[in-house]
Amino acid sequence: MAQLANVFSTYDNTGIREDLANIIENISPTDTPFMSAIGRTTATQTNHEWMTDTLAAASDTNAAIEGDESTIAAATGPRRLGNRTQISTKVVHTTTTNDWVSKAGRPGTELAYRIEKAGKELKRDMEAILSRNKPLAVGSDAAARTLASFETWIQTNDSRGATGADAANTNGQPDAAAAPTDGTQRPYTEDLLKTVLQSIFTNGGEPSIAIHGPTQKRVSSTFTGNSTRMQNTAESNVLATSYKVYESDWGQLTFVPSRFNRDRSVLILDPSKWALAIGEDFRMKPLAETGLSNKRLMWIEYTLQANNEASSGIVADLS
Repeated sequence: MAQLANVFSTYDNTGIREDLANIIENISPTDTPFMSAIGRTTATQTNHEWMTDTLAAASDTNAAIEGDESTIAAATGPRRLGNRTQISTKVVHTTTTNDWVSKAGRPGTELAYRIEKAGKELKRDMEAILSRNKPLAVGSDAAARTLASFETWIQTNDSRGATGADAANTNGQPDAAAAPTDGTQRPYTEDLLKTVLQSIFTNGGEPSIAIHGPTQKRVSSTFTGNSTRMQNTAESNVLATSYKVYESDWGQLTFVPSRFNRDRSVLILDPSKWALAIGEDFRMKPLAETGLSNKRLMWIEYTLQANNEASSGIVADLS
């Protein structure tokens, strides 16, 4: 069969409206497992400080003679730790024309749509900053302050590859411009996880979450744990092929996938010992308009409070 001569088909029609779905689906993820798990507190200075203390080591020789004189044991005071607040920003800029023309996928103004999108992007940036290996910087008139992130704080309970090293620290606080040294990468194994969990337990920690990047979350599904992976009932039509809750010798651990922490690191944390300290919460203000456009500045100032880094740990340098 052949098309009749001179038939006007869609191939000849330049006036066909594009088939543009009236919904813009933003697949960029906004889930923030680390930031959502930890607590919230308030920062009142750019050098946010807090106190942390530990119990004396348990003694199996604590016995006194009847009627004995009291002996005053040497005591140590709490440590004073701190972290710098960091300002994270997003700038939205769109023309005034964009606000009135008919658009697909968003019933409101282009400016409102861009503001909503920038807010999600800012939240993703914060998750990446808080959970990775970012160094502390005190900042200056020419350089931004930056907070010491989770990986940078961890010093007590860690498993690192060859040549890997903790960030330099003074009395438990990361030094300025210090970040952990990445070591030789190696496969993620259950033994590496158990070693860090045992160290955390020995040091008094009670972690409940292990945050995995995509690659390591898949590897974790091969771990044995102290429980057997079960197939759900036939009625549910679901076969469990991965762990959500891992039963270890030191308690249960929820395996949480994340798109934003480094895939080479598994973060093991007790959320109650970490907090997002906010100096200035999400704010927005208009910038000077120099023409037919609208500008908005969105920002937040915050830092990470590590109440006790020994409560948590890391399996680092994973391939």
